[in-house]
Amino acid sequence: MRKKAIVILIVVLSVFVLAYTVNANVDDTVNSHNTIDRAFLLLNQQSFDQAREKTEIQDVLDKKFPEIKELLKQNHRDFNIDNESNMPVKYGEPYKVYKIKNAFINDNESIEKCIDSSSYFWEVPLFDGNEEITNALIIDKVKGKWKVVDIGLRFSPKVYSSFCNNEIIFKNIASVHEIKEISQMVRVSDLVYYNGIFVKSGKNEYMLPYTSRPDLLKLENGKLYSVKQVATKVNDMIKQFEIKVYDH
Repeated sequence: MRKKAIVILIVVLSVFVLAYTVNANVDDTVNSHNTIDRAFLLLNQQSFDQAREKTEIQDVLDKKFPEIKELLKQNHRDFNIDNESNMPVKYGEPYKVYKIKNAFINDNESIEKCIDSSSYFWEVPLFDGNEEITNALIIDKVKGKWKVVDIGLRFSPKVYSSFCNNEIIFKNIASVHEIKEISQMVRVSDLVYYNGIFVKSGKNEYMLPYTSRPDLLKLENGKLYSVKQVATKVNDMIKQFEIKVYDH
């Protein structure tokens, strides 16, 4: 009788543990989906289709892209284009990047305070015939008008393919379990030392950095770090190479 009771108890406990594990996995899955949904909503609000300046920027692209293709063709070596198959044949969807003030480096705490919602540019990936990113351009406002202000890669095509791909960004964020609720999510850049995806969850601020030299910053591209971790690494690099920092 005693053995039977012990067996029943073991069975009951096993069922309880199994139920708890399944429930925990379900909760993690739900939280993951909720995080992705919220991230999608926040980035979608900044999409090119939602932009007030969409028509003006589209006109700039339509007029300037043939000139840009010719410029790249004539100066392909200067733009690291090895052969004709790597020449851009079309441009992708522009994405918004907020300019970030360098006070964040010294602050070591908050990126949110260093973001001006009215200060941003549109970056446009350029694709070759194989649908691979081969170059990029930046459209910024100059004296009240949107213009192409820069042509060239700020980091490698492989890094660009992650930085401009919302699906990859969503997966990277959803894989971090401490990110439960997202209140803010934007692409940011100082156009010199660091670029990334800024994420705010509760009172915590995070960054997914993207750089052409992760070896110098000692940060992994696309990995989630606290803002303090990123600021510390940027500061270390600046001190090591005695770099002077200016706000754009």
